[in-house]
Amino acid sequence: MGRRRTRDHDLPPGMARKRDRFYYGRNQIALGADLPTALRRWAELRGERVADELKTFALAAAKYEREELPKRAPKTQSEYRRQLGTLTKVFGRVALDNIGPGDVAEYLSLRPKIAGSREKALLSLVFNFARISRLTNAANPCAGVRGARSKRDRYVTDEELRAVYGAADRPLRDFLDLCYLTGQRPSDVLKMTRQDVRDGALWVRQAKTRTKLRLAIAGPLERVLARLSMQTYPVQAMYLVLDERGQGMNLQAMRKRFWKACKEANVTDFQIRDLRPKYGSDIGDAEKAQRGLGHTQPSTSDIYLRDRKGGCAEALSHGIADNVAGIADKR
Repeated sequence: MGRRRTRDHDLPPGMARKRDRFYYGRNQIALGADLPTALRRWAELRGERVADELKTFALAAAKYEREELPKRAPKTQSEYRRQLGTLTKVFGRVALDNIGPGDVAEYLSLRPKIAGSREKALLSLVFNFARISRLTNAANPCAGVRGARSKRDRYVTDEELRAVYGAADRPLRDFLDLCYLTGQRPSDVLKMTRQDVRDGALWVRQAKTRTKLRLAIAGPLERVLARLSMQTYPVQAMYLVLDERGQGMNLQAMRKRFWKACKEANVTDFQIRDLRPKYGSDIGDAEKAQRGLGHTQPSTSDIYLRDRKGGCAEALSHGIADNVAGIADKR
């Protein structure tokens, strides 16, 4: 009996991974660098049925990573690759037809709530992809299995935003102005350039969803863009938000300035991402909020809307004594 594996639990018996390439047996027969190809070659060498052996989650994950993942945004690709590694360690050698809702529920119970829920969502994507790719006809095992939801409902008040704005330096103020007035994601705001300002609109292409938007230049946004156009430096980048040397900035550098301003303003639990839902809440119209946020479904925009005051309700029109005839007369 061979030694029990201490790693690469997603690989079938006899296959090993070395420097991103795959080998089989004691003679280390090279199988290639591509997992699906390596699995087929492994099955041929063992003389086993390719169709049965290949329909595992590891195959579906590798095929998804190769064909679908490149279509995602770079940040999403990085996150999905990390999650695929975690899922493959657990489900890699399991046949797709044998993964059931109970397995998914057990997986969620053993993982941190939020991380597990996100991994379950990716597991569902991979399984649907496997169904389309004819790797399995089984039902999606994630259907009906509910994970934890993280819904942030923090609404930043105007007073808090003004306090942080007052403590901010010039680049951070420019950044906060554009984030709040446009409602765009912080990373998209930092990528806005002077060429995006044309034909009376600020043209935006959201990196996450590839959604295209045109924001009418008027009112406060017009004044902010006019202020930014007056900034000049000996060597100047074309971005709208520039540092003190006239160069573009990354999100991590902006976060450090933001945290410093929040500390000086004594404002707690305020994150840069809270400006996007504040835009959606302050614009005062659900349809306008959906258009500005770049969502295709109203239900997605609803997640970003904050109930600042709560619903307006009425007290009962009768008291306790009014419900019992004559109770007041008996006293």
